[in-house]
Amino acid sequence: MEEAPKKINSLQSSYSFKNFCKTKLKGIFYALRSASNIMSSFLLILDDKNVRLISSYFKMIELMEMGVTALEKLELKRKPFPKMQAVYLLTPTEKSIDLLLEDFPKKQNGHYGAVHLFFSSKLPEELMQKMSLSQELMNK
Repeated sequence: MEEAPKKINSLQSSYSFKNFCKTKLKGIFYALRSASNIMSSFLLILDDKNVRLISSYFKMIELMEMGVTALEKLELKRKPFPKMQAVYLLTPTEKSIDLLLEDFPKKQNGHYGAVHLFFSSKLPEELMQKMSLSQELMNK
């Protein structure tokens, strides 16, 4: 009778939320690298909530293996890298969207060469609309 809990525990560990999230994020970077003909490296830009999430799920070496060269916090001022691809993983809040839009000021090329946006949950329609009004972001 004691073997049933062991079996359940092994199933739970192989289908954990942590493993699910890791698989999803690895899939994102695999798809981005596959879409490019050259070996790509990425800046991963995270808001506070996602910094905690990613740092609890991944070691830096795992992120580097996926092509991430640096983690950047959305809330901090960052140096522009106009030739790098930026991957934003954000919580869909007004604060995060406002900070994202600050990276793309009017009449400038923005901080990064290419931008990929991902959200930790569904983006509300009003925030999507707000982002769509930024021509600088939309041109990336």
